[in-house]
Amino acid sequence: MKKAIVGYALCLFFALTGCTHVSNLADAALESVGWRGSFKETGDPNLTKRAVIVPFRAGKPDLEPQAKAMQQAVQQAFMSDPHIKTIEFRELQKASIEFGAAELVAEDRYLTGARNLGINVVVVGDISGMYVDYNLEGWYGFRNSMPQIIMEGQIRLVDGVRGIVHTYRNFKERILIDDVEAQAILTGQPPKPEQVRQLIDSIIANNLPIIMEDVRNLPWSGMVLKVRDNQVLISGGQDTGFQPGNTLVLYGQSARITTGGGHSIYLLGRPAGKINLNEVQAETAWGEVVFDEKEVSEDNQEQAQVYDVQPGQIVRTR
Repeated sequence: MKKAIVGYALCLFFALTGCTHVSNLADAALESVGWRGSFKETGDPNLTKRAVIVPFRAGKPDLEPQAKAMQQAVQQAFMSDPHIKTIEFRELQKASIEFGAAELVAEDRYLTGARNLGINVVVVGDISGMYVDYNLEGWYGFRNSMPQIIMEGQIRLVDGVRGIVHTYRNFKERILIDDVEAQAILTGQPPKPEQVRQLIDSIIANNLPIIMEDVRNLPWSGMVLKVRDNQVLISGGQDTGFQPGNTLVLYGQSARITTGGGHSIYLLGRPAGKINLNEVQAETAWGEVVFDEKEVSEDNQEQAQVYDVQPGQIVRTR
């Protein structure tokens, strides 16, 4: 019990302080108290994930072509993977406006659109810098000063339903150059195109396979879109891999909190019941909500509120 309290407290601390790599820090915290095995999810590799790639940002204007090239490489890889359905970014923008999120900060606009489109993962990336540095090798006083070009940045996978960060990868790639090339860059000349291409290729080769694997293994999460008597419409359908007869878990209302960074995340509520799918459409599905009647009593009003199903409740496979 003490371990559970410590683990939850640490997770909540990281969320409220605005740490962008909440999931990594939370995993480390839970592992330190012996709870990693209980919280680390195995994911749903057999289900197709809907993904949207937000235009990659550049730390300064002259890096915009490199950010765009990296984004295009990621998008091409996603579109060629049969277990990933890539949604156009303009669809996310349109949904964000349609559901009244135009005035929110960018992260919350994207999250609002993603939740209503049933997007499982939002890919965010940037190239923060490209510069010349020196790789000092050997003993002090006898070092070889080797100039190199360094490109660095990050790629994040954000849960499209809850807003938490599943994967946070920093990258820092480098290639060696000679002193003449280094001086030219330091005096304002751009690196050679083939050098920039080599850096981009290294970033893709060293990070994209891991990113792709993480997307495939993400636990699937969806949302209740509509409620009709004891039937609910969820944001997953044939394109996800669902079939009539599949059973999903319905969670209670999620608490929405704002991190220190100013964006929202949704804390997962407790399991409230199950959804038996009976009509699976192309991108959505209807299912019957089934509760364990032994857990529902008229005297337990707090428990009864959990079963008042509303649009926005989270649905998962377990």
